[in-house]
Amino acid sequence: SVCNYSSSVGVTLAGNSPPVNPTISVSMSGSAVAVSWSAPASTTSYQLTRNGSSLSTSGNSYTDSSVSVGTSYTYAIKACNTYGCSSGASAAITTPIPVPSVSVSFSPNPVTIGQNSTMTWSATNATSCADIPGTTATSGTKVYPILTTSNWTVTLSCTGPGGTGSATTIVVVLPPAPSGLNVAMNGAAVNVSWGAVSG
Repeated sequence: SVCNYSSSVGVTLAGNSPPVNPTISVSMSGSAVAVSWSAPASTTSYQLTRNGSSLSTSGNSYTDSSVSVGTSYTYAIKACNTYGCSSGASAAITTPIPVPSVSVSFSPNPVTIGQNSTMTWSATNATSCADIPGTTATSGTKVYPILTTSNWTVTLSCTGPGGTGSATTIVVVLPPAPSGLNVAMNGAAVNVSWGAVSG
């Protein structure tokens, strides 16, 4: 007897398929997100997305400067060639919230004891500031009478989602000018006298 038997075998030739998945990593670079990935063999292009939206790239890295603080992002990369694209690899990152940046100054400074000096302050990435009587505002001005006889060190602390930041300034306090200045001739000499200064 004669048996007829046939079979077919599917063969994928090396190089006639999409690339394997690249590996991807993300990290902060200053205020931007740095994305990098490996280059699988036979890759001719890449498809990069952030939270599902396409990003234009031509190499093996991408710097995303359009991110916001305290926000989560997922970056996905596919390696492609003539035969298609890999299934993709992804990595997620949450951008940090910066510690508040605080500035504080007084004007005039130096200031004479008994006069007023205006404190001006501002803070970014902050929700409230301490050490200012009557307010927790993150910016503003406040007038202080200078009654101390020595220099005044002022530290302002402000708090936000990223932590607490502070700034310090020194108000230089000057003694009052002498009063009652008198000048008189005494023969060939000049006598100068003035009133005593308190403080």
